[in-house]
Amino acid sequence: MRLVLLSAAALFLATPVSADDLIAKAKAMSTEGPLYNYEMSYSDSEIEEARGTVYPTAPVGERLRISYPAEEDWPDGYAGRVADMDAGTDGEIWCTEFLESVPSDAQRTSETEGAVTYTFTPEPSEDADGTEKKLFRKLIGTLTLDPATASVQSFQMHLPEPMKPNFLAKIDTFSMFAQCDIAPDGRSFASQFDMELVGNAMGQSFGETISRQVTKLLDPVARPLP
Repeated sequence: MRLVLLSAAALFLATPVSADDLIAKAKAMSTEGPLYNYEMSYSDSEIEEARGTVYPTAPVGERLRISYPAEEDWPDGYAGRVADMDAGTDGEIWCTEFLESVPSDAQRTSETEGAVTYTFTPEPSEDADGTEKKLFRKLIGTLTLDPATASVQSFQMHLPEPMKPNFLAKIDTFSMFAQCDIAPDGRSFASQFDMELVGNAMGQSFGETISRQVTKLLDPVARPLP
């Protein structure tokens, strides 16, 4: 009997943790569909507040139209920041992209009729550099899915304590949070996105905060041809 129990225990320990069916369903959901024009508000370390409309399929230079503040009130350097944001706008606001960082064996930590929440160590992208990989190993990730549809409801990563990715730098704070809503075609999009990064490198402090809110989805538009 003891031999049988030891053999069973060894088999259990050797068996990998199975993938969660709901996560597998979420990762298998189609990402096909149109882009959307949308109204948004935005702020970061340099821009106190901006409001405008995004047209992701328009030519570069015409994708972001600022309604507030008025152009005559833009401070020095504001036009350059708007141009950078315009060039970086692609309309990909879908929460399914966050699932690339979620391991299939993420652990369920709470479950209700309307939400299933997981915690995990996020996985970096394949092209992540060494610093990013070190950071991801220290992060705690949280994912919430709709149990009925497997749609992403929210996604979060945060650094629980300061870390030194190398002897020249220290990251004191890192957090990223996305609240997701459902577009008319059923896909989950990031209606709210917040990020904060604070640290120092080579004796110089650095910090970055970003907050973006999609306040209204407008007309769907066909994706540009490759």
